Formats: sequence, C-alpha cells, structure tokens
Amino acid sequence: MQDSMGDAPIFTRRPIHQRLRRMGRGFLVFLALLALAHSAALLILGALLENRLNALRQRGESVSAMELAGPIPPDSDNATIVYARVFRLFDRPGEAKDDALFADCLPGSNHAMTPDKWKAARAAISRYEEVPGLVEQALERPQCRFPVQWDKGFEALLPHLSKVRQVERYLCARAMLEAHDGRMDQSAHCLELGLGVARATAHEPCLISILVRIACLHIVTNTIQEVCTIGPFPEADSRRLARELGEIDLVSDFRLAMRGERAGGVWAYGYFASRGPFAAMALTGSGQGNARPIPVLGYLWRPFLYADELAYLDCLEKQITAASEGSVSNYDRIDDVLRFQPWWAPMTRLIVPALSRVTVTRDEARANLSGTQVLLALHLYRDRFGAYPDSLDVLRTRLGITLPPDPFTGKDMIYHRQGTGFLFYSLGPDRKDDGGRPIEKLAEQMRKMKGTRAAALAGPAPTPNSPAWDTGDIPWIE
Repeated sequence: MQDSMGDAPIFTRRPIHQRLRRMGRGFLVFLALLALAHSAALLILGALLENRLNALRQRGESVSAMELAGPIPPDSDNATIVYARVFRLFDRPGEAKDDALFADCLPGSNHAMTPDKWKAARAAISRYEEVPGLVEQALERPQCRFPVQWDKGFEALLPHLSKVRQVERYLCARAMLEAHDGRMDQSAHCLELGLGVARATAHEPCLISILVRIACLHIVTNTIQEVCTIGPFPEADSRRLARELGEIDLVSDFRLAMRGERAGGVWAYGYFASRGPFAAMALTGSGQGNARPIPVLGYLWRPFLYADELAYLDCLEKQITAASEGSVSNYDRIDDVLRFQPWWAPMTRLIVPALSRVTVTRDEARANLSGTQVLLALHLYRDRFGAYPDSLDVLRTRLGITLPPDPFTGKDMIYHRQGTGFLFYSLGPDRKDDGGRPIEKLAEQMRKMKGTRAAALAGPAPTPNSPAWDTGDIPWIE
C-alpha cells in the first residue's frame, strides 16, 4: 500500500500575507531599536554638549557674541556717534566716483595717476574737508561700539565695515597728496588718523571685522612706504608713527574674533537644530530663506548636529589656544587640528580650515607692521647720517631705538645693505630664508614695477602647483 504521505513536500511555503506580516514585525522592531538608539544618542550627546558649554562659561569664556561685544557705551563716550557723521559725508551724489579716485591714488593701484587724475583727485579730496576734524573727535572718545545686533549670529548686518574702508582710502589718498605737495607733517597726520580709524573695528567679536582692520592697516602701511620714497617725515612724526604701529595688538584682537567665531558657531548649530536641514540654505541665501521649519527632520538630525558641534568646539579650543599665543611655532598645532578633523563632522570640516588660513593672514599683517617700523627707522637714519646703516645693530645703537622682531621667528629681520639702498625681509609663513624672494601675492604686485629692483627680486611668475608658489619671504627693498 502506497504511503499517503509519500508525495507530500517536506517544506511548505507560507502564504505571502504571512511573510509580509513577519517582515513588517521585523521592520517595526528595527525602527524601535533605531528610535531607542536615536533617543539615547540625543540624551548623551546633548548632555555632553551642555556640560562643555557650561565648562566654558565657568572659565569665563562667553559663548554669546553679544556678551563678547559688551554693552553699548553712552553716546558721550562712543566714537561711533561721530563716525556716523563721517559716513553721512560719503553718502552724497558722485561718492562712488570719488572713492574710485581715492583708490587710484594709493600704492598698488592698477591705474596710473596722470596729472589730470591728480587734479581730479585733489578736487574730490577737497569735497570732504570735514573728515579729518571729525575723525580727530572720534579718536578722542574712549570706546567704539557700532550698533550691531550680535544676538542674530551669522545673520547680523555689518554695514559700517565698507564705510570704514572708504574713510581709510580717503585719509591715505589725502596723505599721498600732502606728500606730493611737500607737506610731510600733514601727510604724517593723515596717516596717524588712518591708524586710528583702523582701530574702529578692533573690539568686534567677528573675523570679518578683524579682516577689515587688517585691510585698513595694509592701506596705511603701504602708503607710509610710498610716502617715504617721496620725502622724509619730520623726525618727531616718524617716531610717533613707529610707536603707534608698535602698539597695535593683532594677537588680542584675533583672540577676541576667534572667540566670537566660536560663539557664532554655537548660534549656528542651534539655528540648524531648530529649523532642520534647510537652515543652511536659509543662511547662504540659496533660495530657501523663507522655507518653513520641519520639526521632524530637525529632531532626527539633532544627534548628528550635537556630535558635529562637539567636534567644532574641540577644534576651536585648540586653535584659540595656539593662535592666542601669537607664536608661529604654534602652526604645527594648528596643522594638527586640520589633519585630524573627524569625517563625521561636515560643518566642522567646512568651517575650521578657513579659520586656520586667517591665522596666516594675521601674522603676515604683523610682519608688515614690524617691517614698516624698521623702514621708518632706516629712513630716519639716512636722513640723519646721510646713508643707510650697515646692520640693524648699528641702526639700534645710533638711533637709540628698539626694533620689533620678525613675528615669524621672534628674531631680527634679515637685513642687507646693497649699494646706496637696502633689502630686508621677514622669513614669512614658511619660516625659511628664501633670500628675500617674495611670497607670490606680493610678487604679483612687485612685477608691475617694471625695471625696478623690486621687479627683479620678484622674478618670473611660477607655474601653479610649483614649489615656489606658496613659499617665500616678505621683503622691503630700496
């Protein structure tokens, strides 16, 4: 007899609805575990972040740009009340054309100054005769705090920055004109006012403000160097300019700005957490500025933001510590920050490298300030003794002055007397003696001075990505 079970399959296939039900239960379990992991990460990372911010506050390190900026002083002490009157003078018809003329008067302009252009510049300068007197009044006030809404973080508006640069260009163009007219004392006075205007943004907790300050200082120092080729400053004015250059403290200004960037980052992470992934589009103005927040996406994204913010605070802490000391030997530590940024912190990887590049910009500006002081001393020596000194030691001894060091090495700049002129230079960011060959952004300007020793020192333009592209010194040559 045939076994009735002989033809039956060993395994039976479940109906499809049962398989779907089983898969659904597995997916629900997976979602539950995922939600549990998300909640745990949210609680743990949120607590770590809150502890980190509290530790900064206990150390007296504010994480609010508003607190870093400080309270607005009374009008009687606030220089911005006077600067507002200065800015209004530049809000007149034809102001843009005048500003272009002022820029053309300055060293490094791409437009040659003809007699007709000097005549036009002279007329433009005369239309703003009130400016020097008003700037003097502003500099007599002990504080300068522009009405910026720092609590808005990266959305805060800084319209005064462009106006500050405009006033700087006017004062330095006027200094050039005074020098050409032989009034060297008045030229020096305009340059002193220019150094004062550059202080207007010194105490703002924002890197953009410090970069504008550095740009203003470059305008003044480049003008001093150019004016020195026109004629000698009176000794008292030369010494006063050198002293004021020596009192500029970009290290402290930069430390405040970096702390402000940390505060701005904390604000930005909070903004992103509350609005979700589209917040970045709103901040960058990519067409989604009015997009409505999506709470669910913001909630899901928050643990990743917390982890990213913790990495950001770690990187900023190391950078602030290194940059605050003002020693370029700390570049190694800054490089470590750049090399070891975590892959899972995209915002940190986006922001921190830009902040590191600004450190180099700051120290190049410090070298420019030191070099300009040495330049003033060299011209003062020549005016007194008839020739440039054989060494910086002779310069120090015979003038009885203290010379600033090269901020990249902490030692004297390299100085060579060459015929009736000289060459001296800072070793620059690479801290290597390249014989005075300039870093490329300076070399580009020097090559325009065709037929001069400066153009010869700059040499031919290197090809992109060649070893010479990002190396070199910061030179002064005559």
